[in-house]
Amino acid sequence: MNTTFKNDRRRCLVNFISSMAVFVSVPQIARAVPLKLLAPVKNIVGSNVIKEGRVKLNMPRLAETGDTVPVHIIIDSPMTKDDHVEKVYIFAEKNNVPHVLTISMGARNVRAELFTRIRLITSQKILAVVKMNNDTFWSSMAQVEVTRADCG
Repeated sequence: MNTTFKNDRRRCLVNFISSMAVFVSVPQIARAVPLKLLAPVKNIVGSNVIKEGRVKLNMPRLAETGDTVPVHIIIDSPMTKDDHVEKVYIFAEKNNVPHVLTISMGARNVRAELFTRIRLITSQKILAVVKMNNDTFWSSMAQVEVTRADCG
């Protein structure tokens, strides 16, 4: 067998094993969050796990401009004293400042629902992270294609 072939196989195997070790050691937050958003999201959630579910992020798949892109977030919560939303965070992967918005809510809110508009610099993933009153975090993600980016 050719020595070069053996070295290539060995190098490939070492790279595969080391990449698997990195994947296993990465916290659960990193598996659902785009790499550029990892640091700002970690500043908010700390070492807590972000679960998927309970949050529905509705955004248009295609936005003509990035000036005012509509955002509609629905959170599955009865908004009672025992089970309510405390904070809603919105992150945009490719904006100059990824942490776009923070909104505070509480048990006095009638519904766990939010309508707003955000600016997007280009086509990107948008992440909504919700903190509940029991310190659990829930998320939802959407991809928005911006045909003409106007903000910089």
